[in-house]
Amino acid sequence: WLKTKIRDPAFKYRPLCRSALHARPCLYGFISMMRSRQRRRGSQPSNPNRVINTKIIQAFDTGDVNHLLATTSGYLQQMNLVNLTTALHRLAKMSTANSQSQAALFKNPVFKDLLQAVLTALDDLESDEAPAQSLSNIAWSAATLHLARQDLIKKVSALAAANVSSFQPFELSTLLWACAKLGTMMEISDCTEAIFEVAADHIIAQVRTFGFRCLANVLWAFSTAKRYAAPLYHRIAA
Repeated sequence: WLKTKIRDPAFKYRPLCRSALHARPCLYGFISMMRSRQRRRGSQPSNPNRVINTKIIQAFDTGDVNHLLATTSGYLQQMNLVNLTTALHRLAKMSTANSQSQAALFKNPVFKDLLQAVLTALDDLESDEAPAQSLSNIAWSAATLHLARQDLIKKVSALAAANVSSFQPFELSTLLWACAKLGTMMEISDCTEAIFEVAADHIIAQVRTFGFRCLANVLWAFSTAKRYAAPLYHRIAA
């Protein structure tokens, strides 16, 4: 890295001596400066919520759902919405292909506390400050776990509709897919009507930013949810 920086014409250095003939980078001074910066960074406290997210991911990487639940329980009181949705998302990924694991998870008191904490965190949000990735992850997790919680999807859908412009194509298509999938398990058409309407207008305007897979998910979601948006279909087909 240092050699690359030295060869870079934009790299500024102080000559070791004043003679242009013997001028060369002051390596000692540069190294001292970098060590000083590292020491200063090391002395700064790390973001506790970032640390919690790292712990959640590390617990998930072990493949042990009980370890992940124990980690979630240990940090639950300090978690922000990003931490809560990360824990929910990882638990859903762990239980995707195992109905017995899902049934056991629903009965687990830590999982119940986690869901309640997610609902409380969503209630505390201002309508224009909801993070798109968190909303998308919550919806995906609920659909993957077959979690028929109307109160949860109602809050997620309302916040998503208010913040649709902040969604990346993958986040929005995933959320619509999840809403449609949940709609096959319970009656939520009134809860999700706003997000489908707002999403249709948004996708029409931004269709060129949506890849094939995202558009396929969007079309599946609208069809499954019986939301027939002809202008959207024409725009995608154009």
